[in-house]
Amino acid sequence: MKTAQNIEDLRLELQLEKNKSAEKDEAIAEKDKAISEKNQKIASQAHMIAMLIEQIKLARTRHFASRSEKIHPNQLSLFPEAEMGVAECPIDSDTTETVETAEPVAEHTTSATTNTRKKSGRRPLPDYLPRVEVVHELDESAKQCACGATCACIGSDITEQLDIIPMTVQVIRHVRYKYACRQCEEGVKIAPLPAQPIPQSIATAGTLAHVLISKYDDHLPLYRQAEIFERSDVHISRSTLCHWVIKSGQLLQPLMPVLQQNILQYDVGYADETRVQVLKEPNRTAESQSYMWVFGGGPPDKRAWIYQYHASRAGSIPHTFWKDFTGYLHTDAYAGYNGLTQITRVYCWAHARRRFAEIVKTTKKIGVAHETLKRIQQLYRLEEQARQANHTPEQILEMRQTQSKPLLEKLQVYLIEKAHNTLPQSTLGKAIGYTLNHWDGLLNYLQDGRLEIDNNRTERCIKPFAVGRKNWLFSHSVSGVEASSVIYSLIETCKANDIDPYEYLRYALETMPTIDKEDASALQALLPFECIPQLARAKAQRVVQPIPTSAT
Repeated sequence: MKTAQNIEDLRLELQLEKNKSAEKDEAIAEKDKAISEKNQKIASQAHMIAMLIEQIKLARTRHFASRSEKIHPNQLSLFPEAEMGVAECPIDSDTTETVETAEPVAEHTTSATTNTRKKSGRRPLPDYLPRVEVVHELDESAKQCACGATCACIGSDITEQLDIIPMTVQVIRHVRYKYACRQCEEGVKIAPLPAQPIPQSIATAGTLAHVLISKYDDHLPLYRQAEIFERSDVHISRSTLCHWVIKSGQLLQPLMPVLQQNILQYDVGYADETRVQVLKEPNRTAESQSYMWVFGGGPPDKRAWIYQYHASRAGSIPHTFWKDFTGYLHTDAYAGYNGLTQITRVYCWAHARRRFAEIVKTTKKIGVAHETLKRIQQLYRLEEQARQANHTPEQILEMRQTQSKPLLEKLQVYLIEKAHNTLPQSTLGKAIGYTLNHWDGLLNYLQDGRLEIDNNRTERCIKPFAVGRKNWLFSHSVSGVEASSVIYSLIETCKANDIDPYEYLRYALETMPTIDKEDASALQALLPFECIPQLARAKAQRVVQPIPTSAT
């Protein structure tokens, strides 16, 4: 019995030991699990910290650094390995790998262009500026020679200086004589006043054009213009200037549908949008975000741009404008254009390049962003060479198919390979993802030599609006911003066709009250690129001819 009891005690002791061992194993497992969870949390927090640091660097770069996307060549090859064809590329993990640099473009593939050196020196002043002669004569005593004879005039030395009289203001007095019959003493007759842009206003077409150009091309807010008028003892309130702007925009509004038809008749178009704030808009707060849309197109010799104000960024807006358009449309990757199934969207390589350029600006380590940027720069270099050589669209198409397309195929393979080793939510991962997700649209510029590698033409058109917005900050009313859209449209169309915006606006404001607003042919003839001869004649009639000079 005692032996059996001992055996039972031993069995109980072993069971207790086993239970204690299991408890220890369970405790160790729980501790290991807790440690693993903490390590995962630390790794996640480290990743989050790294992403936040990237975002801070990008924010600081965007706020303080130059906006230019030009990268110095030395920044793309900071280490000798890059010059030898291999660069060390940091991946988001702790490992590193080597990548091959892009193959250089063969020198024989494009015709070399010789850069002619520009002549140095001051450019002559325009001949059409009026001249005021100031003659400087010698004293009679200085004309006497040492031999006793009087010196004769043998010529003259002419020096020209530019003199500016701030805002030369004049008053146009319309004198209309009245006539009546002395016999019957009835029926007083008087010549009618010429049609005015704004009836019963003191502003002529020239004054209105000056105010519009100062605000929308020189970016001078109306209150500053009022101060400038004050310096000339001309007292015009800010509200009066605002009234002039709105009335001018309403007068020129009938030109917009005709301008739109010129855009839609050509098969290459452009589109983009930017933010604008309108303080007083029905059923909306002053802080609401609105948009100024910009649409462009037309043949290269008749390029046209239209600004349109809308309260939203809805996809119905481009659908309404481009519904009758077929062809190629340069846009960004905004999904609002997706419903335009009858067009071929040409995505912007500048948008893709910008994401990699920002990474390069924030790090000195040679990596995937540097390599990608180098390859994109090769594409732009080909475009620049073709532009400088004045290649035809057919030649550009051939160049893109034979040279740009192989470079793009290699770039796609490279980005797909790097995407596997890059965290998708990192800055680099987002840049690679954006490029690959929109790859088909980015390749569409290869289809036609008239297309452009990016949508920078539209962004350059938006820039004057963005610069002006920094000065006037917001629009007061819907009527004001709609008038602004009309004026911006005509000014940017003038600039796209090398036409003086002031001369055109003055001529259009003088002519518009005299034509039938329902006559499409008359409106077509008043578009900037259709009335160039009339602008030249109108300017010549106002220019004071130079005073003829003679030897003294």
